Amino acid sequence: MKFRTRSENTSALTAVLFAVTLLSQSTRMVDENVHVNPTLCTLSSLSFNSPLPWNQVEEFCSVITASHGGTVLFGGNVDLRLQKISDKELNITYFPACREGYGFVTLGRDWEMKGYHTRVNSDHYAGMNEQGLAFAGSGVPLTPLNPHPERPFSGSPRGFSIKAMRECSNVASVIELAQNFDWGNTIAGQFHFADSTGDAVVISGGKDGEIAFTRKEKGDGYLVSTNFNLTTKSGHYPCWRYDTAETMLKIVGDEHDLTTDYVASVLDAIHVEGMLVDTAVSYIFDLNNGDIYVYYVHQFGDVFKMNLKQKMAEIDASSRFFDSVFSAPVGGDDAFTSRTYFFHQLFYQETIEKGGSEIQKYERQYHVCMAAGVIVGAVILSGLSLFIYRKLKNYWKKPSPPEKNS
Repeated sequence: MKFRTRSENTSALTAVLFAVTLLSQSTRMVDENVHVNPTLCTLSSLSFNSPLPWNQVEEFCSVITASHGGTVLFGGNVDLRLQKISDKELNITYFPACREGYGFVTLGRDWEMKGYHTRVNSDHYAGMNEQGLAFAGSGVPLTPLNPHPERPFSGSPRGFSIKAMRECSNVASVIELAQNFDWGNTIAGQFHFADSTGDAVVISGGKDGEIAFTRKEKGDGYLVSTNFNLTTKSGHYPCWRYDTAETMLKIVGDEHDLTTDYVASVLDAIHVEGMLVDTAVSYIFDLNNGDIYVYYVHQFGDVFKMNLKQKMAEIDASSRFFDSVFSAPVGGDDAFTSRTYFFHQLFYQETIEKGGSEIQKYERQYHVCMAAGVIVGAVILSGLSLFIYRKLKNYWKKPSPPEKNS
């Protein structure tokens, strides 16, 4: 009887250890093939080394600049939490030229504030201006900075990108602006800029508390940034997305190899899928021709394409028409207004539905895995409780030693 009881207790503990081991092993499987959807529902596949709940899940961004000869392409993936991916919130916004500077376009996301009849722009993920200067940001761990209140310009890092789009025509002028900008006490991201000459820089927090600049080598080549600080290596380092993009860009032989299709294949290779994070937006900017290619939920077979200069000319003409109707001061600060187009207005309905179906599929898998996690947790807790109960029961049932006769 004692042997059977011990065996039952050992079996319960073994089952618990086996379940924990299975989950830990599945973490490695998912991390090695991040954008391959695993058939096994595992807790680790909910996010890529990211904590729960949803509002704590880390989002990703991959940005590349590649130049060869007269071709300069700037592209990236915006990887968002599932609840942020909506064809009615993701958008393209055009900001026509004004007295403050150049016109530009951004890829971003708006949402409706609860209780208010308005929409709020949450972020500008990437953009390009009329001079062929492009930008994109990526999240990295918070880096402390030395504040510089004596500098002439200050504001948020997000505001810096928009200011650069308005006022700068090349990477050199962006660096000059950054050196005259008070970034505050900390910086939580890094900013990738490139221009039509093939020059590129990533601006991030340095080890000495000052802004650091990681430059692309002059001439043909590339610069990649993901979610680790290129200067301090803090964040997701090493990064499989960074390594994959570098490997694919190294083999580009000449400008005939560097095409939008090839850059799209790089973005496809480094896109992510999962039950919490998915590649929502992919983009390619041709910095010399002004062409923009946008993809929704890594569907590289369907692309929205437009030319920035042509679109700005259309907006300019229509804005002047409205100015004459409403007697707005032509050329004034408010003469031209931004124009926003949401993704459901830009892509085929089939593309929108397919993207929505993928998001819904992963959301269902998330809820199934959460339910499975609760069940596994309950089983583990029950097993441990049973193990402890039987141990205590056997202890209390253990007969007392016989009293010695005097």
